[in-house]
Amino acid sequence: MKYSWDDKMSNGEWNNWMYPSEDACPQHTSWCGTTNETDLEDFKTTQTAIQLLDNVTREEGPFFLAVGFRKPHLQWRVPQRVLDEVAMADVTAPSTPFLPSSTPDLAYHMPVDDFLLEFTDVERCGSANLTDPGITWFSEGCARLWRRGYYAAVQYMDEQVGVILRELRERNLEQNTIVAFFGDHGWHLGEFGMWEKFSNFEVALRTPLFIRAPGISDVGVIDIPVELVDIYRTLADLAGLDLPDDEVIDGKSLVPMMRGALNEEQVGEWTAFSQFPRCLNGANYASLPLSKDDRNVWRIYGDGDRPSFSHEVTNLPAFKLTNCNEITADGMDFMGLSVRTVAWRFTAWFKFQGEVNFEAGAVTEELYEYYKGDTDMKSPNNFDNVVDDPANAEAVKHLRRLIQEQWG
Repeated sequence: MKYSWDDKMSNGEWNNWMYPSEDACPQHTSWCGTTNETDLEDFKTTQTAIQLLDNVTREEGPFFLAVGFRKPHLQWRVPQRVLDEVAMADVTAPSTPFLPSSTPDLAYHMPVDDFLLEFTDVERCGSANLTDPGITWFSEGCARLWRRGYYAAVQYMDEQVGVILRELRERNLEQNTIVAFFGDHGWHLGEFGMWEKFSNFEVALRTPLFIRAPGISDVGVIDIPVELVDIYRTLADLAGLDLPDDEVIDGKSLVPMMRGALNEEQVGEWTAFSQFPRCLNGANYASLPLSKDDRNVWRIYGDGDRPSFSHEVTNLPAFKLTNCNEITADGMDFMGLSVRTVAWRFTAWFKFQGEVNFEAGAVTEELYEYYKGDTDMKSPNNFDNVVDDPANAEAVKHLRRLIQEQWG
């Protein structure tokens, strides 16, 4: 089917994807407050969900309701009352605003067309003048303003979720309805000099996942890596639905985990896989200006059928031109394959032109430790790349094998 949503809120313009059904912030900034709450897309989504719940109540039958909120996606346009509740004094700066020297430049990405050059407040803060992930980053003041906008957007979205949950309770549906809440990805808020989602780092890949199901209680927090593809099988399992044997369905049911039925060995076998490409040639940026004050155009010189980037004609290094938007798989230069276990995140970058070149081996690798012993759970923002530490040789060997088995 063309669209998976029954009610798709959009003005029909894909090139206006950031503002599909609401106005942009005044002066085209990344965040703002508004007194017109009914104009906000997430408000409209909530009201539509409530109307659908009214239909469910009348029909008195099993139902499935998928509600997709855009916040905290950019732009961060929220009710002014919500923005006022997020005090700047409570907003911290990124703990590590630059890329650590142990991390390869290939892992870095800064979204040019949908962040650096999209918003006027970002341009005023320096935007495309940032040239080195190791030594250059946005000021603390700018970063804290954007983080405040993001926090307000999260708070507003959380409020809308609460409205729907309240409606379930008021309709006496709370005790016999499975509720799953999740995001589609994480987000860089200045950590390691990066913004938005385009990376294989923990902060971009890790996302909230909450499941409430009748008959299952006191589960608490489960510190085991799972995948979003596990949600389908989990909901089917909880609802008592038999999945067809002749269909290949990815993922595993999380119900045994939720019931505490996994032993230590089984827990150690759970892994989560991710991947993200890099297109260093930057062909899709050929016509973008460096800034509003400098209308020089990045030039692309042909190299056979694959364009290449020329350092001599720009002040931006190659790692700034890594966006793969509208680039087909055979035009991608590198693919980062990442695996998360209870203890580690391991990412290997391979040459890629439609398929991973395993024979050539990884061009660079990353290893980050997140769990040690029984109590030492390290921060998701841990970016100390320890792939070259001899003490981790056996772990690296095991993780390489997991990636080969998954994608080889």
